[in-house]
Amino acid sequence: MEYQPAVTEPAAAVDQRVEAAVGEPLYLPPREIEPPPDPTDQGWDIGVQLGAAYNDNIFLSRTSPESDVIVRVTPKIGWVNGREGGEGGYLSIIYRPSGVIYLDHGSENRIDHELVVAASYEGRRTGVAYKGGFRRLGDPQSELGGLNSDRTEYANEIRLIWRPKEKIGVQVAAGQTTQDYDQAVLTDADSSYFEAGLEYAYSPKTRFLVAYRNGRTEIDRAPKQTFQQATVQMIWQPREKWKVNLRAGIESRDYVQGGDTYGVFDGRVEWAARAGTSLFVAGYRREDVSAVFAGQNMEVLGVSAGLRQKLGEHWVATLEGGYESSDYKRVAGTGAANRSDEVIFVRPALEYSVTDDFRVGAFYRYERNSSNNVAFGYDNHQLGVDLEYEF
Repeated sequence: MEYQPAVTEPAAAVDQRVEAAVGEPLYLPPREIEPPPDPTDQGWDIGVQLGAAYNDNIFLSRTSPESDVIVRVTPKIGWVNGREGGEGGYLSIIYRPSGVIYLDHGSENRIDHELVVAASYEGRRTGVAYKGGFRRLGDPQSELGGLNSDRTEYANEIRLIWRPKEKIGVQVAAGQTTQDYDQAVLTDADSSYFEAGLEYAYSPKTRFLVAYRNGRTEIDRAPKQTFQQATVQMIWQPREKWKVNLRAGIESRDYVQGGDTYGVFDGRVEWAARAGTSLFVAGYRREDVSAVFAGQNMEVLGVSAGLRQKLGEHWVATLEGGYESSDYKRVAGTGAANRSDEVIFVRPALEYSVTDDFRVGAFYRYERNSSNNVAFGYDNHQLGVDLEYEF
């Protein structure tokens, strides 16, 4: 689980899902790939983000868009001890509350919460790692349209590893994710899984993991689903300029009305083309439970790409864009599943580093959902500024 706090509203439909899908793996990475310890990463991690943005469609409505200026205040307090992936112990606890203020729609004001915990211990041949946390959110979601999206999310995983030989490792893991909506008309889901895998360190900079995962998803107002997944993951960092993290495989899912088998993948490639210039490409394919339509799942496919360019000593320009498609299918109950969404976004931004600990920025964001269901879909423009300070 990799959490990315949003500075402005609504949360991105595409880029947030990409980040959630391809965050750093929970299993313990090879020490040779990890950077040397940075003493500034030890101890207290305290900061604050301030953002304000004009949003011309705050509820992601197709027919009745409403605009507002949204202000977000996000303090951060955390504690970090050790180095993740390094020998010995590591602990990171970070809490981010976010005050979200609507200048015209005061009844929508709220406080979001995010707590992320990561802990690990690695010895010579054995290791254990845990990542987990919760989020209390209310940002609009692409699938929900104008429906209230207040929700609580949980995610936890614990992973054990044993390396009988220098290049060979055996892993076992157990995890769960929960999405619990406040609105009774929306579908809650709780998924748990067990995973076993074999890791092979081909070289100090290349690692493979072959894994089998078995799990089940308990769904509100719908029968449970079970799934099995077989995947191969490669982490490859041939040079400092390249970082490659790719995972692909097959998932088989059983429903009350039959089952389906399909390909799954997620991955991210980063390239530092030259000093001051970096690019990334990311993508994923998976199946999710629909929160809007009971008894339906979504086949989700997404890609995104971005460019970061340093301009002089203090300025940095970024450009990101992405695409996601969601095709709905009936897996329980009766009636046709006839919704299909296509979401695109583009986000240019410019930031200025006042000091190493203080930066200010401005951005524009356009997002569009071309849904074939007349009750959903939207166009959304945002224009905003934000600042961040690390104490």
